[in-house]
This record gives sequence, C-alpha cells and structure tokens, in this order.
Amino acid sequence: MSNAPSSTALSLQHRYEGPFYRRLMLGGIKHMPTWLQRLTMPMWGGIFYFLIRKARRAVQGNLEAVLGPAGFWATHKRCLALFRNYAQMLTDSYKIHLGRPLAMEVESLGRTPELVKLIRERGGIMATGHIGMWQVGPFLAEWREMPPFYMARAEEPNPLVQQWEQKFRDRLRIIYTTGSPFSALTIAKVLREGSLVGMQIDRVLGDSAVTVQMCGRPVRFPIGPALLSRVTEAPLIPSFFAIDDSGDKPKLVHHVGPAIFVEKTRDRDADVRRAVEQLVAVYEAMVRRYPTQWYQFFDFFDQPEAVVALDAAPPRPLAPSATER
Repeated sequence: MSNAPSSTALSLQHRYEGPFYRRLMLGGIKHMPTWLQRLTMPMWGGIFYFLIRKARRAVQGNLEAVLGPAGFWATHKRCLALFRNYAQMLTDSYKIHLGRPLAMEVESLGRTPELVKLIRERGGIMATGHIGMWQVGPFLAEWREMPPFYMARAEEPNPLVQQWEQKFRDRLRIIYTTGSPFSALTIAKVLREGSLVGMQIDRVLGDSAVTVQMCGRPVRFPIGPALLSRVTEAPLIPSFFAIDDSGDKPKLVHHVGPAIFVEKTRDRDADVRRAVEQLVAVYEAMVRRYPTQWYQFFDFFDQPEAVVALDAAPPRPLAPSATER
C-alpha cells in the first residue's frame, strides 16, 4: 500500500492553515465569554468564506450535489451556514481539549443496551466522518467509562501545525497512520485487546479504496476500516456527532450503530465492498440530515483521472489503510 497523501488528504491546506491563526483563535476561546463567541461566529465564518475561494467553490458544489441546485442567495446562505458551523465546531472542540466541560446536553440515538454490551465485550471500530463534532468521540468514551479509545489519524501535512496540535493530543491515544508502515498492525493489536478505534471513512490516502455510490454519484472511500474489521472480527460501529440547535439550547446528538459485521467468505474483496457500502449508506443519511455540518472543503464528488483509473487496474490483494484527518 502507498502512504503518499492523495489530493483529498491535502485538501484543507491554505495560507491560513498555520499556528498563528490557531493561536489567535485560542486566545479568543480563552478570553471571550461564550455568549460573545457564539455571537461572532457568523462574522468569523463569513471572513474565511470570502477569503478562501477554492474552499468556497468546493462547498457550493458539494451542497448542490446533496441538496440540489439553488439560486444565488440561497446557495450563499447555506454555504455561509456551513462555514459558521465549522467555526463554532472548532471553538467547541478546542474548549474540550483545554479541559473545559462541554456546554451542551448530549443525547444518544441508537445506543441500545445490546450495543453497549457488544462494545464492552469486543471493542469496535467507531467509523465516523467529517460531520459535526467528530473529534469528541474519545472524550465521550471517557465520560461514559467505555473501553480505551484510540484514534487513527494522519499527521498534519504542515509540520508546524502538527507540532502545534500535538500539545492538545498528548492526553489522547493516537495511532498515526502516515508515519509508519506498521500502523495497521498496531490498530489490529489494540482492536484484538477489546479497545475502540475511531477511524474516518471519508478520507482516502494512497490507493486502498473502493468506489461506491453516494448521492447518485461514484465516490471513492477507504477500505481500511472494513478490512481491519474483517481481520480482527471487531464490529464496525457507525458513529456520528451532530449539533441540534432547533431547541432553546443547542445539544450534541450522537448517532451510533447499528453494528456492521464484515463477512469472511472466500471473496475478500466482495466482503469488504459490502461493508463499505453499508457504511456509506449511513454516512450519506447523516450528510443529508446535516448538510451544513458536513465539512468537506474540496470537491468531494470529483475524482481525479489518476485515482479513477485504479478501479480499472487488475485486481490485487486489499491492504489495510487507516485514514483520518
């Protein structure tokens, strides 16, 4: 397998992606009252919506694929809402990293006693995506006294950003998937020990991916989570965190399960594909439910020719590829 980052993996790089702007944001988080932070989110979201043209165009195209075409003002309104939500999500996530309590109620949908029992007994792969507050998973597992929670992550493309982020990640159990060819073995080991591993299903690194339909279009998704589930027999647990602000106060809604068990027939490729298709079906439902909390700042539905050609290549053994950004 190749660990070379794809264009998808590098999609969030821009001139404002650096420690200076993160320090600026952190200063606001530390010193501004919560009510003022929330009041200014439309302003911060709007500033970066205006400044980062490439991301703006990508978001417009992505939301059009999910929601359908819209007029000029409606298009910009829903895209501005996404940038505002992203700014708020970053703020809330950094607060948690700073040790501050989550200032909202947490509600779980799909968290049945049977699922909790399964997770406590066998661990699992918490398959998530860039929707809502995806980074809260390890903290939620800690608060609920679940098994040890590891995160499979790609290192930041910018080494200065990686160094900056590391001080917030020291308390977390992180397995970096782009720094060592043995990362998949490490993930398999902790899964066999009954731990939880959070893995993204919407970032492709290298060529370990399969094309499935999403929103009526062919999209490539990584096979790493499904392949690791098949090898270790740890269940795949769809796990998505979204903000519901329809009431008087916003609340965090954790959509979890049902568990997906990857088959082990003689056709490994078919087993993995079926599991990926099941995961993508849940993922698509979440995207359609929370489109302005779907944080993809590149053209998610555009497949570069070099990547699409992989599907036409001769079949070869599937290799695990754990991805996260």
